[in-house]
Amino acid sequence: MIKITSASKSFGKQVVLDDVSLEFKSAGLYVFWGKSGCGKSTLLNIIAGYDTFTSGEITVTEDIMTIFQNYELINELTVYDNIFLGRKPTSENKNLLKKMGISKLMKQYPEELSGGQKQRVGITRALISNPSIICCDEPTESLDVENKAIVLNILKEYAENHIVIMATHQKDTVLDY
Repeated sequence: MIKITSASKSFGKQVVLDDVSLEFKSAGLYVFWGKSGCGKSTLLNIIAGYDTFTSGEITVTEDIMTIFQNYELINELTVYDNIFLGRKPTSENKNLLKKMGISKLMKQYPEELSGGQKQRVGITRALISNPSIICCDEPTESLDVENKAIVLNILKEYAENHIVIMATHQKDTVLDY
């Protein structure tokens, strides 16, 4: 569960979020949609614990993983090690790797991947961790149409039993989901 009460965020004199109150109690796919620079990523970063509100309160009672806009992969680790981070893969994990189209990339390093491949690795890493909440910052930004559909369907399926919060400026991308 996430509860935000009367929260605001400023960067100097620039107010990015003003008197925000939100509550996420149940599983579902929630979307913050808006223009670049309107505070979507800032709000996600605060929910995920990477930043704080200038004023107000936030309560988070579940574990959170983040799908980052800039991938946040460790260049010195292979794709396999970036995804599993010391955990053993399961048959369900291997199925997800196939769905995401990255099962053949396991021995490669991040610098050998395209932006879309890096994005799918980051998404897979978050899903395999099986958190109660996933914060997704522009998760389909680097993906072609086919991979956007695959990722959005997977996130929609995950949202049946988890809280998935997505920030995007691509309204048309998420309307069908």
